[in-house]
Amino acid sequence: MKKFQLVVKAIIVLILALATFTVFAGLSVGFSSAGRGSIIVTVTTRGDFDSFRVNVSGTNLSATCTNPAGNIAPGKKAISYADFVQYQSPTRENGTNTYTVEVPGPLVTTSSRAAGCPNDNWSVSRVTGTLNINVSVIEGTNGRVRTFSVTCPNYDSSSDVIVCQ
Repeated sequence: MKKFQLVVKAIIVLILALATFTVFAGLSVGFSSAGRGSIIVTVTTRGDFDSFRVNVSGTNLSATCTNPAGNIAPGKKAISYADFVQYQSPTRENGTNTYTVEVPGPLVTTSSRAAGCPNDNWSVSRVTGTLNINVSVIEGTNGRVRTFSVTCPNYDSSSDVIVCQ
């Protein structure tokens, strides 16, 4: 009888472990660009979660500046960029849920002065470089944090596609 109870307990533990693995594996993240350089992040979860946070930072970013006459000049300063969006789930639901958030990209947040444009009459018209994107999902039932990180080495704010690794 004890062997039978032990086997049943082992099977239950195995089933719970597989269910937990399935919930943790149920995260997919997609990236695209929208409007004037914003970064669209689509998070699809399977299972119960409370919230997620999207952190985006840039390295080796450089700007292209444009004046009102359409003349183009390179920005003279390296751009520093970091931003985030926190999303709180309105309801705790099991199943598959898809959420889309928009993070203002470096094109949106960089001033002409910060980019090193010739003067304040110029505006930042394009930003290129490397983006680092981290998505942290906080699970609802146990509060665990799961993080998904990618690097997008050829980010170009003028493109609708963001290719990440």
